[in-house]
Amino acid sequence: RETIKNFRLAKVNVLIATAVIEEGYEIINILFYY
Repeated sequence: RETIKNFRLAKVNVLIATAVIEEGYEIINILFYY
Protein backbone atom coordinates (compact mmCIF):
# COMPACT_ATOMS: atom_id res chain seq x y z
CA ARG A 1 0.00 0.00 0.00
CA GLU A 2 2.87 2.37 0.73
CA THR A 3 4.28 1.84 -2.77
CA ILE A 4 0.91 2.57 -4.39
CA LYS A 5 0.59 5.70 -2.25
CA ASN A 6 4.04 6.90 -3.31
CA PHE A 7 3.21 6.19 -6.95
CA ARG A 8 0.03 8.24 -6.75
CA LEU A 9 1.95 11.09 -5.10
CA ALA A 10 4.59 10.93 -7.89
CA LYS A 11 7.32 9.98 -5.42
CA VAL A 12 7.83 6.80 -7.46
CA ASN A 13 8.13 7.17 -11.24
CA VAL A 14 7.90 3.51 -12.26
CA LEU A 15 5.59 0.83 -10.94
CA ILE A 16 6.18 -2.76 -12.02
CA ALA A 17 3.45 -5.24 -11.13
CA THR A 18 2.16 -8.68 -12.02
CA ALA A 19 -1.30 -9.51 -13.31
CA VAL A 20 -2.41 -10.03 -9.70
CA ILE A 21 -2.28 -6.31 -8.87
CA GLU A 22 -4.30 -5.30 -11.92
CA GLU A 23 -7.28 -7.15 -10.47
CA GLY A 24 -7.34 -5.11 -7.27
CA TYR A 25 -6.16 -1.59 -8.10
CA GLU A 26 -7.44 1.04 -10.45
CA ILE A 27 -4.68 3.43 -11.44
CA ILE A 28 -5.73 6.27 -13.70
CA ASN A 29 -3.86 8.94 -15.64
CA ILE A 30 -0.89 6.78 -16.59
CA LEU A 31 1.29 7.95 -19.46
CA PHE A 32 3.31 5.37 -21.40
CA TYR A 33 6.50 6.48 -23.13
CA TYR A 34 8.36 4.23 -25.57
